[in-house]
Amino acid sequence: MEFERRFGSSRKQFEFEFSEPEPELCEFAQKFSEWTQPLVENAVEDGHLVALNQAKVLLIDKYFEWHAFVPKKHRTISTGSHIFGLLTNGYGSTEVELSAHLNKGGNAL
Repeated sequence: MEFERRFGSSRKQFEFEFSEPEPELCEFAQKFSEWTQPLVENAVEDGHLVALNQAKVLLIDKYFEWHAFVPKKHRTISTGSHIFGLLTNGYGSTEVELSAHLNKGGNAL
């Protein structure tokens, strides 16, 4: 009780916000992003099941095209600064929209 009386009123609440800086894209990821970003954005904006599924297939196909092209060290690094990170981010966005579509009672076909 004595502690609370002496120090309780003088305590301050501090709020901290930690923001991670966006990783700088490698040269291959920059080019890959130029193709993938509009694809995913358009499919998510459209919101139709067919557009979302087509975006997923096209995204995976394009990733494997690039996977064969880029140097080994750029292939499977999972940060957002390399092509695999962009693949997982884009794929995740389409999956979220597909789930939302199906949860709204949308047809899975």
